Amino acid sequence: MVGAVETPITPLTIGGFTQMKALAQEKSDPFGVNRDGFVLAEGGAMLLLETLNSAVARGAKIYGEILGWRINCDAQAMTAPEAKAKTAIKAIEKCLHLAQLKPQQIDYIHTHGTATILNDQREAKIIQQLFPHLPKVSSTKGATGHTLGASGAIATALNFLSLEKQILLPNIACSPSPFQLNLCPYSRNYSLQNMLCFSFGFGGQNAIVAMGKYNN
Repeated sequence: MVGAVETPITPLTIGGFTQMKALAQEKSDPFGVNRDGFVLAEGGAMLLLETLNSAVARGAKIYGEILGWRINCDAQAMTAPEAKAKTAIKAIEKCLHLAQLKPQQIDYIHTHGTATILNDQREAKIIQQLFPHLPKVSSTKGATGHTLGASGAIATALNFLSLEKQILLPNIACSPSPFQLNLCPYSRNYSLQNMLCFSFGFGGQNAIVAMGKYNN
């Protein structure tokens, strides 16, 4: 069993993020031109990971497969990410190599998408550089808010539901996007085979997971 839970809505946490000017004044607006920060939220998700042979033997419902992963750290600043995203790009490239996938085989990217000025700009730059075929892209934080340490587990669980149901996850934003991304403004049926999940944290943490549809 793997997963995470976070309950950060406390005066201390809110005060800290307010001082950093990281919180939205009204609402979360991932990749929107009017984005000004994230909405703090609480939540969690748990997943059961096992070998394919084990899952098949016990007749488990298989939502998808973990194809590869990679984690590293910019180690450059206490909070701000590396502007040129060299370390994050390296994590994505190594994850794809481990998963034996080419960039053009990625159908969808679940971004970290915090709706902060720096993060969304940096993620858009990464996607445009590595994925010129412009796969579908969204951030679910417009709906769920930002659960900090639990956000990666929640995003992974949502990705597996998306793979299993073959439905795109919507990017709920309030303003038009200034970025050249293939954003999903609403949920709809879509053929999904391979996807990536991005999680970026303070201090330059970069975590990437590649997931694939289970074809029995």
